[in-house]
Order: sequence, then structure tokens, then C-alpha cells
Amino acid sequence: PVNETFKNVLDRLEIFSRKLLDSRNIKLHVEIPDYIKSLKLNIEQRKNLYLILREAIHNVAKYSQSTNCHISAYEKVKVIVIQLRDDGIGFNLEDIKPGLGGNGLVNMQQRAEEINARFNIESDTGKGTLITLQFQHP
Repeated sequence: PVNETFKNVLDRLEIFSRKLLDSRNIKLHVEIPDYIKSLKLNIEQRKNLYLILREAIHNVAKYSQSTNCHISAYEKVKVIVIQLRDDGIGFNLEDIKPGLGGNGLVNMQQRAEEINARFNIESDTGKGTLITLQFQHP
């Protein structure tokens, strides 16, 4: 059915994101090709991708002080790569400790592992943040 595609995840995510980011004057840019939107995902993939991206967007709104948030995706040899990037203040990854403000990042990593996805964060003070998720598709 219709609810099994990545587009369904994105539609729900955009509703959440636009409200949250608009209230902080952060512009959302979504650049995902139709063929990726039409990919069928199982229920675990849909749930975990939604929750990972929702947490990432929440972090952009709460901490980044950015003006733009970009969500993009592309395919690389049967691997889907999803990226969320902001142009905010960034942070030093070494300063984030679980239990001291880093629980959301730990949760995103665990959710990625549940769907056999690779999860990576790149950030540096003053340079924004890039979150990358990679997972296999048939």
C-alpha cells in the first residue's frame, strides 16, 4: 500500500519540520528524487528513519542557530544515502557525552543499527552539521 514508501515518511516529517523550523526562522530545503521517494520500506525502516530524522531536525531547531536545513538523498550502488545538513554554529563532537545532553545522538545511532544503517555525524564549531544515513535496498 501507499504508506509503505519513503514518501510517506517524508510527508509526515515535512509536516513536523515546517512547523518547528518556521517558528525558528529556519528554511527547510528537501531535495529527494522521486525514484527514492517511491522506494518501499518495511515498518522498522519507516519508523526508525522517521524518528532519526525527526530527532535530527529537532536538534537543528533547538541548537544550531542556522538559517537553512537541507534534507537530500541519492543512491550509490544499491545504497541509499540520506543527508541532513544545516548551516548553523556546529559543535565539537568530543564535547557531547551521553547522559549530559548527548542522548538524542545516542538514540539516533541505536535506531540506525536496528535497521542495519550506517550513521555518521560531521560537525565542527562554526561550520554547521552534517548527518548521513546509509542503508541497503534491494
